[in-house]
Amino acid sequence: MMKLTPLLLLLIIIFSQANAQNETTSFYWTRYYQELTKGDFKLETEVDNRRYFSLHSQRQFITRTTFLYEIVAGLNAGLGLSYARELNKQSNLFIPEWRPHQQVEFDHGNRKLHFNHRLRTEQMFIRKAYNEILTDEYNFTFRIRYRLLATVDLIKKEESKGYLGVQFRTESFFTKDSKWKMSEYRFYGGTIFQPFENTAFELGYMWLHQLNKDQKDNLWNVFRLTIRHYLKLS
Repeated sequence: MMKLTPLLLLLIIIFSQANAQNETTSFYWTRYYQELTKGDFKLETEVDNRRYFSLHSQRQFITRTTFLYEIVAGLNAGLGLSYARELNKQSNLFIPEWRPHQQVEFDHGNRKLHFNHRLRTEQMFIRKAYNEILTDEYNFTFRIRYRLLATVDLIKKEESKGYLGVQFRTESFFTKDSKWKMSEYRFYGGTIFQPFENTAFELGYMWLHQLNKDQKDNLWNVFRLTIRHYLKLS
């Protein structure tokens, strides 16, 4: 746990400085996550519904599928595809987006503390809108994401059930325009409870900071509930 203390202090400093200069919007995200495993192969499927707290209206709906292969113990590589619909306040339209991605994950740790590093590249094809009408053209953005996840085991009665743990996560986003720049970063803390062999529940809070070049940054308070479903094929 001592290893996490400098990271938590840094998050508090960044959080305080950003909130003093920008306005914050609150959201709640509900997510279903399914993990299907067979030998060295794994298929991850996510469905995420993201809504405003104050307006009780939808901000974004996103689905994502990722196919992973374990190269060696603790090292996975994969690729996948996402589809999203996000509200554009200026046009008042839900803008469709297709997003292929490629990623590498690396795990390490000890009996109580585990780390997961994920590097993901994304090719974002975002539908264009003109005068509140969707066109047949797309904007393209290339993005790189790096996520560091730390998990602390609190209760671990068995290998797959009777589990309780906490997670801390930070993720940085970099996009390519005329040059590379950081476009977003996220900090998350949550609790995972797994009462059954193939089902777990995760409840947490995320602070999200979107950096804008010509206007105020967007700050999000996000409360997220995740239902996890684990399946294995023999």
